[in-house]
Amino acid sequence: MNAIILTAEETRQFVQSGTITKTISTKSTYIRHKIGDAVYVREPWIRLKDPKTGEGTNRFTYASSATGEQPGRSWASPVSMPTDAIRYYAKITDILTDVDERAQSLTITLITKAEAEPIDAGGYYPEIAAPVPENEPELPVEDKFDPSFEPVRYTVGHCPHCGREWSGLARPGEELGAPASERGFATQEEADAHAGEICVCNEAVFRRSYEGSITGVTAAIMTGTCKYCGQVVEIGGGYYRQEEADITASEICNCWEAKAERTALEQIASARDNIQKLFGREAAESGLIPIEKPEPVELLNNLVELVARRHISSATVQLRGYCRAKVSLTPKLKIKVERAENKVYQLEAAE
Repeated sequence: MNAIILTAEETRQFVQSGTITKTISTKSTYIRHKIGDAVYVREPWIRLKDPKTGEGTNRFTYASSATGEQPGRSWASPVSMPTDAIRYYAKITDILTDVDERAQSLTITLITKAEAEPIDAGGYYPEIAAPVPENEPELPVEDKFDPSFEPVRYTVGHCPHCGREWSGLARPGEELGAPASERGFATQEEADAHAGEICVCNEAVFRRSYEGSITGVTAAIMTGTCKYCGQVVEIGGGYYRQEEADITASEICNCWEAKAERTALEQIASARDNIQKLFGREAAESGLIPIEKPEPVELLNNLVELVARRHISSATVQLRGYCRAKVSLTPKLKIKVERAENKVYQLEAAE
């Protein structure tokens, strides 16, 4: 999925109105975007630090959500925004390209992550056409146009929420007696979107009743409740369901339980990365023999979580035919992953 970069003010306008037109420069020889593509928004951001340790956390704040003056705060460039900080997704609904193809004006409409992922799963990759020889003979007129050709029309679509198939789809206002070549939609994406608009599954019905329409509606929920302490937390909007807002509130809350969970998740992710470096496919980069079977590596991943949540302090596993593996908690509360053959290799996760 490609990204689109917005300033703080552009992000505010986008969230408030549900749509915005952004002009971008095009330096490549082919168009990177097409109508119907899903994109995610990169915006000015900053990673919050733990006030006690000064270490970075997995919490973020955004310039578009800031109120009043922010003395001493320097916002990070949208270009460097990590994927776990992304909160807005959009669908490209219109594209205007200038005459010399140096710039494009993209009109994007706010959608949810759940709506963006099925679109991106289609895997759009721009193709570069092969150059045409300068002396290529011009085709005869009769070969340029086939009067019997009929464009493909899509009358079967699948609901993007539940996957249910709907047939006999027609565009709004389309005559029932129209010829087959004029019925339906020009693309499969349009047919699928219409299927979602008429589907009777719980998710589709909820969105119609809550939003009034599938696209172009700003998500209005601005607060969530932490599941650990019950505190109401401002989350900056961008949510359609209260359950989703509560999950985010629990992830960013400052209560002890929420902080402990964030620390555990960071340790688990870091230690599992180290397991891949010592035992997984990345082991070959260090001159080690990767473990072929996935089960031993999965066992080590599970042991990491047990150590991170303090259920055990260490565990040693003999990987038959390979080496000895050990996962342990250091006195500084770091997770250490070791691989012992003739030599001992060890890596520590972050605190």
